Amino acid sequence: MTSPLDASGANFPCKGYLSDASGKESVASWSAGSTQTITLEGSAIHNGGSCQLSISEDGGSSWKVIKSFMGNCPASTSGVSMSVTIPSDVKSGDVVFAWTWNNNTGNREMYMNCAIVTIENGGAGLSSYPDMFVAQLSNINSCTVPEGVDVEYPNPGTQVERVEGKLGAPVGDCGSSSGGGGAAPPATTSPPATTAPPATTAPATTPPATTVAPPATTAPSTGACPEGLVRCDSESSWSMCGSGYWQSMGAVPGGMVCRDGAIVAARKRALQSHRRNWNSRAL
Repeated sequence: MTSPLDASGANFPCKGYLSDASGKESVASWSAGSTQTITLEGSAIHNGGSCQLSISEDGGSSWKVIKSFMGNCPASTSGVSMSVTIPSDVKSGDVVFAWTWNNNTGNREMYMNCAIVTIENGGAGLSSYPDMFVAQLSNINSCTVPEGVDVEYPNPGTQVERVEGKLGAPVGDCGSSSGGGGAAPPATTSPPATTAPPATTAPATTPPATTVAPPATTAPSTGACPEGLVRCDSESSWSMCGSGYWQSMGAVPGGMVCRDGAIVAARKRALQSHRRNWNSRAL
């Protein structure tokens, strides 16, 4: 999925794909208690934000958080690997696994990618785990994440990776998100934002990774635009045309400005081509 959920929440969860009559086959088998690697691919990360990994045991009616990444998520434009321990409590059988993202800059939106996986050797269920954090969906609640903030989840659970620097609280009615923490491993603190992103290749003994793609923010547009074209929203912010629509890319890099449809050195006016290849894989 290369776009956010509808602002009203009308297609929450999973952009409505769980209602499809076909295309809902399991894509992986995971043993409860095992460690799995999720790989993010894409190009518009909007200065990071915060992400959660969640599981629904009831076909998408309820969602329980199994790991939270607070701050600098995603950390780079492609090949970011996220490790998670699948709780020993999760029920056996087919469940819906989800990656959700609350971006730092750009339109105030919520993103969600889903995949059906089969759990083996499971337990009694995740009823005691905290609820998925939901924001920016007007028909569900009034919860919002201010722009420029990596949201600090009210109840992130016990598997946590945290990067300080831009963390801040959400605003409004953000739902319960207040269940217990389950029996997941204790929280960990991730490296500072300047640390290189983790390797994209898992060890040979690790089961195949499930891939989900961080979608691009879709800015309002009056019509299709040429693919890869750069638009200067101001000297310090820019957008790029992707899939026929303007995608907000946030702030320009340090020491650069956006002028005449190009990213150039702050003290120079020479035009410079600045195109990106879009590469995402969605369920």
